[in-house]
Amino acid sequence: MKRQFLLLAALCLAAAQTWGQEVIASGTCGAEGDNLTWTLTADSTLTISGTGAMKDYTYYIDDAPWYGNRYSIRTCTIADGVTTIGNYAFDECDSLTSVAIPGSVTSIGDDAFWFCDILPSVDIPGSVKSIGKSAFAYCPALASVTLGNGVESIGDEAFAYCESLASITIPASVTSIGSLAFYDCDRLASISVDEANAAYRSLDGVLYDKDMTTLLICPAGRQGAYAVPDGVTVIGDNAFNFCEGLTSVTFPESLTAIGDEAFAACYSLISVIIPDGVTTIGEGAFKFCDGLTTVTIGNGVTSIGDWAFDTCTNLASLTIGSGVASIGDNAFRLCEALTGITCHAATPPAIESRTFYMVERTIPVYVPAGSIEAYRAAEYWSEFADYRPIGTTGIAAPSLAERITVKDGEIHINITGINEVRVYDLQGRPVLSTTEKSFALPQGVYIIKVGDEAIPLIP
Repeated sequence: MKRQFLLLAALCLAAAQTWGQEVIASGTCGAEGDNLTWTLTADSTLTISGTGAMKDYTYYIDDAPWYGNRYSIRTCTIADGVTTIGNYAFDECDSLTSVAIPGSVTSIGDDAFWFCDILPSVDIPGSVKSIGKSAFAYCPALASVTLGNGVESIGDEAFAYCESLASITIPASVTSIGSLAFYDCDRLASISVDEANAAYRSLDGVLYDKDMTTLLICPAGRQGAYAVPDGVTVIGDNAFNFCEGLTSVTFPESLTAIGDEAFAACYSLISVIIPDGVTTIGEGAFKFCDGLTTVTIGNGVTSIGDWAFDTCTNLASLTIGSGVASIGDNAFRLCEALTGITCHAATPPAIESRTFYMVERTIPVYVPAGSIEAYRAAEYWSEFADYRPIGTTGIAAPSLAERITVKDGEIHINITGINEVRVYDLQGRPVLSTTEKSFALPQGVYIIKVGDEAIPLIP
């Protein structure tokens, strides 16, 4: 009898809220069946009423009951009394322009507003404790998100691919931010954190843990150069992923680890010098950095992860430090622009059959003079045909950059006895071939090659 009364009351409330509007469709949507009701009216308003939790739905298997009308929904009003927003509740509501979330809601489910293409803003009250996985992912028009103080966890990919989102403030209450929470939000330029937050801190728009030893997220909209502050020991997984405008990064001596896919798809990154304090480079750490032309790996690194520099198609100069013991599968896959490798490890690092997949095996490999025969005999290193002792002329010679200078837009090469200077763009296409020691180039990024040596250069 009590349940029937509650259902009648909910229906009466829904009727009052939609008075004067033609009801297109209606039904129940509660976790307990009839504890919540819904109505869709002719003015394109979906109203959820009642008390308690909403049912969790499953994509394409058990869709929300209004899913068939999703293109007609422009406004969603969730009445006070509703305590949860279910999984996939409003996914693919392509016409949704506004949603009102009341202070009674405590959680927003996984994929709840996934692919709401034109939703411009959302105000999440402090009553909400958790925001589920991909809750607002692929909302390209979402430009404004307000997180109330009370939100404790933000799920994996919660706001991924929200390409209009320019800034976000993390309230004091947040204790957990999931993996890729703001992935590929390419206009996101700043992440702020309430000073009272006990778990996180922001410096210059970049997210760190509270004690600033781990860099967690550099917003994808950041442009230009970035210097990681001294004291940071770890670059977290995916920290700079899809920072397409990042042109250079400077690491502190305190750094010890670079996480998985930490700099993946940083297309404008030109050169990387990894200091001796770093011991591990994670899987896919710099994959798809197709603007990268020079990589120097410090002597403290002991392992280079699988796919670490995969598809760095313009990488011309590679120097590997003396401490490297293993290089993962496909670590330098499709690095077809390599003109030589310098490896300071006395013992050949363990590599896989595809570590240097599609790298030309005739390029010179520079190793310690006493280790040449060991490299020639080592598994997979034996495929390289041209071993030379370090110190002979070759790619990655540290003096090359010191002998090429730029002044007033003109390039000066301070090398005697050169026969030819070759200039390429980042796609490897020839730009200039000259025997002159001074010449000018239009503004841009180039690879300058003298003999077997190559460096990136910005006139």
